[in-house]
Parts: sequence; C-alpha cells; structure tokens
Amino acid sequence: MSEFDANVWETVEHEGDPIQRRAITIDEIVAISVPEEPADDDDPDLPGQTIQVRTGGDETFIPQAEIVEVQDTSPGEI
Repeated sequence: MSEFDANVWETVEHEGDPIQRRAITIDEIVAISVPEEPADDDDPDLPGQTIQVRTGGDETFIPQAEIVEVQDTSPGEI
C-alpha cells in the first residue's frame, strides 16, 4: 500500500465504533478484481473486503477495501 497516494486518514463511525479510512489513487491500472468469497484475513466486523489491483506485471491485494469511485483518466487509450 505504501506505493499508492494515501497519506490522509479520516476517522469515521461504523456501527457505533470509530474506524479509520482513506482514499487512494492508483495510476495505470490494468484490472481490479473483487473475489466472490472473502479472503481469509477479511474482518467481517469491518466494512469492505480484499480487492486485487493489477498494474502492468504487478498485483497488489488491498484488505478491507470498498470501491467508491473509479475514473478513467485516459479514455480511449489501451
């Protein structure tokens, strides 16, 4: 996660408990996958689930993530 632009954490309430969240920006994404089944380390008491992000030849797994918005900054390019 350290390679993504995500420096600001925000504390919000989730089901009466404070949790921290942040937004990240990932450039040059090839694909985003959300598994049908939760990952073994996903915490069912927290929002989100593990997602897989592929960028070129790399893949990164982001735990407890929720996709809120996706933008294509280069539409029409492949």
